Amino acid sequence: MKKQLLLQRVRKNSVFHVGYLKSRPAFAGLLFALLAVLALTGCALANQSNAALGQQFNIRVNQTVVITGENIRIKFLDISDSRCPTGATCIWAGEARATVQINGDTDNLTLVQPGYSTDNAYLLDSNHLLQFQVKPYPAVNQTIAKSEYRLVITVNKYSQHSP
Repeated sequence: MKKQLLLQRVRKNSVFHVGYLKSRPAFAGLLFALLAVLALTGCALANQSNAALGQQFNIRVNQTVVITGENIRIKFLDISDSRCPTGATCIWAGEARATVQINGDTDNLTLVQPGYSTDNAYLLDSNHLLQFQVKPYPAVNQTIAKSEYRLVITVNKYSQHSP
């Protein structure tokens, strides 16, 4: 009778009663699980942002950008950089290799930026062209942490012109 009265009071006031939660460990566990899911979802959303078609954006390792209205989702997974540092004399200009995931595919895509190149592009599909640049550029006696790298990307519509 006492539990029914307490439950009725909680329903009537539309408020959780702490005493009721303490008497029901299952409800406390459920509340904890709900808060944990909300916290994890918030963290996942913090690493995801949106960009418009034709808009230039920066993406860091472990971040995801969704191109609004185009069903394109780009996640920056990893980077390896062997470009010749500014201030050094090299035989080879080197390259930066950025590993990305497109639309959650299991096959990752590697975007390669040769040496000093700034005009890099990749045809995503028959309708979209991804232009990119890996930043920052390395310098002599400077270490760049993976967390400091970013891809500067623009996704545009692509149409192959007929002759």
